[in-house]
Amino acid sequence: MNRDLYDKINDEDFDFSKYEIKNTNDLEKMKMKKTFKKNIKKKNNKKYGTIAAALIIGVGIFSTDLGSVVYAKAEETLNNISYSISKAIGADKDIEKYTTVVNSEVTDNGLSVKLNDVAINRDKLMVSTTLRLPQEVDGYHMDYDVYINGKKAKVISGTGFSEQIDKYTFNEMMESKIENINNDENLDIKIKIKKVYIYQGEKEDKIKGNWNFEFNTSGSELTKDTVELDINQNVKINDLELKFTSYSENEFSNLIYADFINPTKDSYDFTLVGEDNLGNKVEFFMHELFNGKITFRNQSKINKDASELHLNIKYLKMPEESGRIDHTKAIDGGNITIKIK
Repeated sequence: MNRDLYDKINDEDFDFSKYEIKNTNDLEKMKMKKTFKKNIKKKNNKKYGTIAAALIIGVGIFSTDLGSVVYAKAEETLNNISYSISKAIGADKDIEKYTTVVNSEVTDNGLSVKLNDVAINRDKLMVSTTLRLPQEVDGYHMDYDVYINGKKAKVISGTGFSEQIDKYTFNEMMESKIENINNDENLDIKIKIKKVYIYQGEKEDKIKGNWNFEFNTSGSELTKDTVELDINQNVKINDLELKFTSYSENEFSNLIYADFINPTKDSYDFTLVGEDNLGNKVEFFMHELFNGKITFRNQSKINKDASELHLNIKYLKMPEESGRIDHTKAIDGGNITIKIK
């Protein structure tokens, strides 16, 4: 987890599925689907989705129906598997007061989905699940809709990461970014999983069924305990200029927000590496990029007693096509000090 960001990227072919990308065009969708199938294969789980495969919301995939599969373990339940949002993000504190335990399992067409717990964090619905598939696969992708208070929600984008338990069983944590989600009210939420796409090598199939879950939850408690601080600092990096606007902290994540002053069509990867005022190492990676707005998410824990972050901005222009990145070409983009208390 402490390796250089670019070393981690070089463990695999570069893909943009590490970042949430809204309103993708057809070419981007095809690239993301292709890299999803490659990068889900039996990789170790790492905090905050460093093995993340983007969940492409509403993307159609052409394939033949899988059909009925005889599954010897169909009658087994997933109740003996303990998984949660807390485990997924590696929280070292009790965050149960911010989550809602659902612990509901649905089996259809030999595929079992267990919804463990959920939480609302800022503009995202976080869901931890456990899946038992009817056959051994290289990877999978769930196609689902979210309904809030009886109306279909607009899911702007989603990311997720998973860990493999055995040949058939996976734990997963999904984050769905939802337009205009209200963090202050109790919300009646329904998740309808319509299809599960499965990947074996270059082969792509799907299992159709009904895996529906209903629950009530609220993000008001987490919102109340979330710290929001203004930054308002500009940093010029050659022909680029970033305006760092705010810092946000809660038990789920620490976020730094920035805007491009002069948006460009070129794609860049940024990471913020340094230390806090107590001498502890700190690292943030670029989590979202949309319409010239960047969100950085902490890759390392932030010490609760720290009051400042002293960060060096590293950046690298992305290749237009998927390929390996030479981390030695990462450019020093200057320094920034962010007060977090």
